[in-house]
Amino acid sequence: MLVFVSLLVSGKSTLGKGWGALKRFSLDINFLMSVAAIGAIAIGQWPETGTIRYYERQGVLHKPPRSESGYRRYTETHLAQLNFVRHCRALGMTLSEIEVLQKFQENPDGPCMESNDLIDRQVARIKQKIGQLHVLEEQLTMLRNCCDKNLQARECGIMKALTSAAKTGKGE
Repeated sequence: MLVFVSLLVSGKSTLGKGWGALKRFSLDINFLMSVAAIGAIAIGQWPETGTIRYYERQGVLHKPPRSESGYRRYTETHLAQLNFVRHCRALGMTLSEIEVLQKFQENPDGPCMESNDLIDRQVARIKQKIGQLHVLEEQLTMLRNCCDKNLQARECGIMKALTSAAKTGKGE
């Protein structure tokens, strides 16, 4: 089945560039579905193209087959993988941790103890970061309490405290 459709040439916004930036293509419906998936990526629902290529190089996103003209042909499977990676990254997981979890996806009959351990380690890291953020909050609050007036910078308690810490090396 062939379909006529207008597409953005570069996959980026062509607003203000005029109609010359649009071209008309004759595409088979399967390729159109692939382009639609890439269109979702291009309009900001997914990471930038460079991020997608990076995920492919790192092995957390399978490399898609290419069309005869060399374009990558992403499928629903690729979008599901990408969504999984994005969700794991939002939870603070590294790409190597994501690879471990993807192996469990590929082998759903295996034991899940390693995935439990992985999540337990992530929870511990988050708790540690929260503790560090509380310490940072206390330091900033103490620093803010050094000046509660609208003074010139040379008289400001915050600037004096920061300058003193920089000189003594105790601000690290």
